[in-house]
Formats: sequence, structure tokens, C-alpha cells
Amino acid sequence: MVFVAFALIQSYFVRELLVAFFFFTVFYLCLAVLVVVFILVVDALDLGSVWLESQGRTFLSLVRHHIASSAYMVSQPKHGALHRIQKLRAGPNPEP
Repeated sequence: MVFVAFALIQSYFVRELLVAFFFFTVFYLCLAVLVVVFILVVDALDLGSVWLESQGRTFLSLVRHHIASSAYMVSQPKHGALHRIQKLRAGPNPEP
């Protein structure tokens, strides 16, 4: 009878140990997956911010170039150029 009780108690503890082992195995596996996903998301955000920063610099340089070139084109011509433009508008034979 003592051996039967001992066998029952031992099988109960073995079952409890197996359940705990299975639970903690699943728990740590899920935790490891979450850590890997977190690392991948942080890495993707970091690469995205680097890409966005480079695109921002490119966009800003294009805007500055456009502003600078349009400002150059809109600006008033120099005195000699203005005189030539007026002569061209007047035509080949200006009236006296």
C-alpha cells in the first residue's frame, strides 16, 4: 500500500512538472518571438528614419535650387541687357 501511494504521489508530481515545463517552454518561446519582433520593428524604424532624412535632404536641396534658379530668372536684367531688350522690342527700323 505504501508503494502504491508513493507511485501515485510521484506520478502526480511528474505530471505537474511536465505541465510546468510545457507552460514555461511556451511562455519563453512567445517571449523570444516578441523580442525578435520588437528588434525588427526598431531596426525598420531606424532604417526608415535614415531613409526619410536622406530624402528630406534631397528634397530641401531641390527646393533651394528651384528657389535660387527661379529667383535668378525673375530678377531684373542688368542695364546693358535691359538696353538690348528695348532695342529688340523696338524692331529693326525704329521710327524717328
